[in-house]
Amino acid sequence: MTSLTGTGTLIRFILRRDRIRIPVWILALLLMNVGTAAIFPDTYPTDADRHARATLIENPAMRLLLGPVHGTEDYTFGAMMASEMLGMMLVAVGLMSIFMIVRHTRAEEETGRAELVRSSVVGRYAGIVAPLVVVIALNILIGLVVAIGVDATLAELDTAGSLMFGAAMASFGMFFAAITLVSVQINEFARAASGMSIAVLIGTYVIRGFGDMLENPLEWMPPSGLALQSAPYVDNNIWPLVVLVGGAVALMPLALSLSDRRDVAAGLRQPRPGPANASALLSRPFGMVVRRQRGSLMAWGTGIILFGLAYGSMINEIGEQYGDNPMVQDYFAALGLDTQQLTESVIAMVVMFMALLASLFTVSAVTRLRSDETSNLAENLLATAISRLRWAGETLLFGLVASTVILLLTGLAGGVMFALDTGNWDDMWTFTGAIMAYAPALWLAAAVAVAVFGMFPKAMLLAWFVPAYGFFALMIAPLMGLPGWINDLSPFEYVPRIPSVDFEAMPLIVMTALALVLMIAGLLGIRYRDMEFV
Repeated sequence: MTSLTGTGTLIRFILRRDRIRIPVWILALLLMNVGTAAIFPDTYPTDADRHARATLIENPAMRLLLGPVHGTEDYTFGAMMASEMLGMMLVAVGLMSIFMIVRHTRAEEETGRAELVRSSVVGRYAGIVAPLVVVIALNILIGLVVAIGVDATLAELDTAGSLMFGAAMASFGMFFAAITLVSVQINEFARAASGMSIAVLIGTYVIRGFGDMLENPLEWMPPSGLALQSAPYVDNNIWPLVVLVGGAVALMPLALSLSDRRDVAAGLRQPRPGPANASALLSRPFGMVVRRQRGSLMAWGTGIILFGLAYGSMINEIGEQYGDNPMVQDYFAALGLDTQQLTESVIAMVVMFMALLASLFTVSAVTRLRSDETSNLAENLLATAISRLRWAGETLLFGLVASTVILLLTGLAGGVMFALDTGNWDDMWTFTGAIMAYAPALWLAAAVAVAVFGMFPKAMLLAWFVPAYGFFALMIAPLMGLPGWINDLSPFEYVPRIPSVDFEAMPLIVMTALALVLMIAGLLGIRYRDMEFV
């Protein structure tokens, strides 16, 4: 028996457990890139169109979000992929690597399954190496699939650039797999381990963003700065990716070494002693929910508000650039927007996108109920004088209130930037009012999540239907020319597209009433069904 005995078996076990999750990640990332590449020729058919797009993307706010703009002198479709898509793809593969490593390492220790596995014929490092091998292989596979997919979709792209694009995604994901493996050794709990890794991802990305915005050396801030400076399709710099892979290789033995210095289910960082007396807030379920989800709230809120700031500053420029683009006008028409009032239509589209992002947080906050149930945390809470309705209801209340606040702050942030651009402060309230009209849609997303948890807990993936289908109806269905009734399945389609159309209260009233009915049904289901404690 060696320290790696059983690694192959654990790899097969991980692949068996994630037989749905892994294909979903691959397909989602492939479709995002292929779908974007496919619409470039129709959206930007001339050199003038692409030059105008480059001028728009050079906006400091967009450099903060997306990264440096490459190849502005000859803004080809490849340069567009590198400048506009790579930054978002890096965040996606980084999060994927973080979630998968934590899921198969620290979460396994936290639930006690790792101890059961290690009691059999399994080497000391097998439980660490197996998920690392799977995640590295997955990143390489995604890089290859994306490279082949975009290269086959758009003939104007060169194969070397496509391979570099995929390699940038793969190397970035590998780096964060290694970072997360180190975080797992430091932190005792899965949420803390993923939180530390996500903090590194967001922190370095924001620092890099300010470097790109101010055009100073911080734009090289690793790891995202290095990956973006590879400039696929333009410069094809391989050495930044070599540095990233080298950093990942250096972190892997460090993680193994740190694992030798701790016990199973323990972390190197000892939990700091809390105060002698808990605050009054923590004596209530709502206070516990706020305390446990405050990190997620801050991360989601900051990200969505930054998007609001960036896009709010660009509304006029977007309207001016795409005013005569027939494909954009067809897209707006498919969404039910007024193509004669392009600025108002851009506002309506932007606020819908912001609301969809906020709905992801809404659903994630409510689905914590299921993770609390399966991890037995709910059992500990319900063993006290706390009722099921109070436990679930206050978690639901947090999701409703927090997401509505995020929506409001995003509207104010984007509205301020829009008003500064136009010089008319009434535009701030126009933008804010347009996004707040989506609050009932967010409440309905939360209601669907709690209804699924209350009545069909084993089918929790259905809780994500409202935001997932909303993104489909906004970003894919109009481009595919699908029938209008397909879009009508999304609750977001019934929100008035302010300011492109006049405000109508009735759809929002109906949506709120439906959300209330689903919430009541879900809470009653929670009250009367058997809880699935392990």
